Amino acid sequence: MRNATLQRMGWFILLGSTTAAAVLVSGSALGDTSMDWGVLRQGTFHTHFNDVEWSPSGTKIVAVGDDGVILVSVDGGENWQRRTTGTTADLLSVAWQDESRLWAAGEVHLGWTTEGILLHSIDGGAHWFTVIGHHPNTLAGVFFDDADHGWVGGTAAELLRTTDGGDTWIPVDTLGAPTYILDFTSSSVGHSAGTGLSFSLYRTTDAGSSWSPVYESPRGTIVGLSFPSSHAGFLADVMSVSSSLDGGLTWSVAADMSWVWLGDIGFASGSEGWVVGHVDTLTNEDSLILKSADAGVSWTPQVLETPNSLHAIAVRDTTSAVAAGRYGTLARTTDGSTWELVGSELANDIFDLVMLDSANGWAVGPPASVLRTSNGGLNWSAVTDAGDDDLRVIQPIDEDNLVSCGSYTFIASVDGGDTWQERYSYFDCWALYFFDPLNGLAGTHHGVYRTSDGGLNWVFDGYGQGSGGIFDFHFLTASHGFAAAGIEHIYETLDGGVTWELIHDHPPPSIYFRSITFVDPTHGWVVGDEGHVLATVDGGATWTEQTSGVGVNLFDVHFWNSLQGFAVGQQGTIIATDDGGATWHQIASETDATLYSISALGPEQRWIGGAWGTVLGPPNFIFADGFESGDASAWSAVAP
Repeated sequence: MRNATLQRMGWFILLGSTTAAAVLVSGSALGDTSMDWGVLRQGTFHTHFNDVEWSPSGTKIVAVGDDGVILVSVDGGENWQRRTTGTTADLLSVAWQDESRLWAAGEVHLGWTTEGILLHSIDGGAHWFTVIGHHPNTLAGVFFDDADHGWVGGTAAELLRTTDGGDTWIPVDTLGAPTYILDFTSSSVGHSAGTGLSFSLYRTTDAGSSWSPVYESPRGTIVGLSFPSSHAGFLADVMSVSSSLDGGLTWSVAADMSWVWLGDIGFASGSEGWVVGHVDTLTNEDSLILKSADAGVSWTPQVLETPNSLHAIAVRDTTSAVAAGRYGTLARTTDGSTWELVGSELANDIFDLVMLDSANGWAVGPPASVLRTSNGGLNWSAVTDAGDDDLRVIQPIDEDNLVSCGSYTFIASVDGGDTWQERYSYFDCWALYFFDPLNGLAGTHHGVYRTSDGGLNWVFDGYGQGSGGIFDFHFLTASHGFAAAGIEHIYETLDGGVTWELIHDHPPPSIYFRSITFVDPTHGWVVGDEGHVLATVDGGATWTEQTSGVGVNLFDVHFWNSLQGFAVGQQGTIIATDDGGATWHQIASETDATLYSISALGPEQRWIGGAWGTVLGPPNFIFADGFESGDASAWSAVAP
């Protein structure tokens, strides 16, 4: 999205600069279907984990997450192996039936709707198959009390119940009681809770045939239930912990914690247990782990150094527990007090990536993540003190000045990216274009903002208001530019963004445009949701829809000339064209991560950034500073 800025700065010539590590790249012609991509970087476990559970004997652990990811550990959580599930469903809950049999429940997203799915393994999680697919509602809250009795809840006011070990599942109407979270203390007695604005806890004594409300959570949605015995019970809502001493008949608040946002609770006994989540609700999602030794009355923080919130905890005993959460975060304790991350590299999304030359580049993403590379994207180091908010776009203006923005934040650096300062926090920003360190534009949820003092103050003239957000800019000159907006709007400016004219407006129902590019004053393209691609050959006066051949959301597009270009999007999608978009074809990307951003210095020097910390680049590299990979005989040139 930012390639016009790099061209204007003249940074294409830096390939031969002595400041850049020598990089040799090998690649095919852009439109060739054999165009290769290599995964330069990806987080160790590229998913958001939603649930984690110990096996009945405490010898195995299973974790499930988005995109059909299931991991199994047989050594107490030190090492994990990913298992094939055959689905990209978001898995929300997992339960051990016995030491060999497991169940996982989740949802498949189909546009604006979802379908439920239930998976089963009979060999300790090594292999999985689908038992229930295309269920009309999301499935979650899977729970087994013993080898025969199990339940699966979800978003509907019903549950699925088995009394024969899962051979048959019978739907049971719960008469309005939500069952997103389930916990049973016997084959007949259990508790359930919902999600969203449902704050009530329900109890059944007839295996789920009838339910009665027994408690109203005081601070919000119930996020976790834990019964270390048939008498002692604990629940967490987003900001408090409650307890029961009579098997869940009556409950009382044990601790009110308004400074946290909880995700789950797990107790090893009637007195000792943990809660996990993140630090607070809006400005900080650093992981939170608290432990109680007095039945939830008082809580002691325990340290885990990660900026990612935790969604789930599984407790084996008072010394052993495993926690899981966003961006592949997995952690464990073996002494009940100190925690360690497992996995060598976190998997934070990369929403925007800009390479300055063949070695040096920048990337940003959530939460408040600013990354830099000096070896062509193989390794990235985090810049500290970049604020607290998610970042979506970064633009290097010159060697000293860089700017970035995101979820209600605009930050800037004047020392080459070493340090950053927040200058503005009053718009939800998706796109940036700065002409120099003082004058620039921001594409926001409400429209286009302008600044003339480096982002300390911004002016909103109303352009783009009601368009669903401005998602990308492309300028041909300092005065002539275009903007892509939601609900299929395209804008043009002839005065450097002071005024804008709507040049394309599609009637509802409309999809969102995400990226726009021009190669000259007449030829341009815009891409967006559901595989939409539009092209113009008359400078934007008219736009023609092209057939992309894909139905996924596309987030970025780049063309080198009027014929050759490519676009990227969900599920690792890369599409390319050799004829200006008259025909598009897919190219293998070796990843199923969503791809958000393209940075290209030439047809054989191109990078893509995406979800789970993914960076794609040319498949073979040799670095002059001693980092080597690939076959030296493949190179056609040697950089200084």
